[in-house]
Amino acid sequence: MYKQAPKSPAMKALVGNQKNLPAGLKAQIEAAPESPAKVKDPVTGSKIKGYAKSDLKVDRVRDRQERKETKSEKLATAKSDGKVTRLERKGIKDSQAKLKNEQVAKRNNKFQDQKVADKTHKERTKLRAKSKKLSDAVAVGYDKSKANDKMNKATNRANKKVSKAKVKAEKRSF
Repeated sequence: MYKQAPKSPAMKALVGNQKNLPAGLKAQIEAAPESPAKVKDPVTGSKIKGYAKSDLKVDRVRDRQERKETKSEKLATAKSDGKVTRLERKGIKDSQAKLKNEQVAKRNNKFQDQKVADKTHKERTKLRAKSKKLSDAVAVGYDKSKANDKMNKATNRANKKVSKAKVKAEKRSF
């Protein structure tokens, strides 16, 4: 006899020895949500889908919610005076576009700052490893002045890379 497999694991019944599990655990398995990938943002209450739970995605959802709220507030204010004129609608649309541009610029700057921080961390980690390696070499008999020269060169290279990342971030920010 042919049996079609259920479409999702949530539709499956308890199988095998799962029926012998404690009652509380059995209830948790049966009550598990169908889509664990969906998360609600605590601030806006909007759903954020699985792959995109990063801070930037959350910020994007919050920004969209903020624009929606400001637009409804402005429309309500305009309607309280009577009918909304074409000029008022154009003003609301322009202010929404300006707000969106500011929000995008803020997110981009935050992203660039994070990239600079990551680069700085990476270079500092490399320097610490180099310093440890050179101090171990000096302990074994390597020339201390040569070790200091190598460390200074490595420090200069790291500082150049970090400053280059900062300049790149400055060029990209709005």
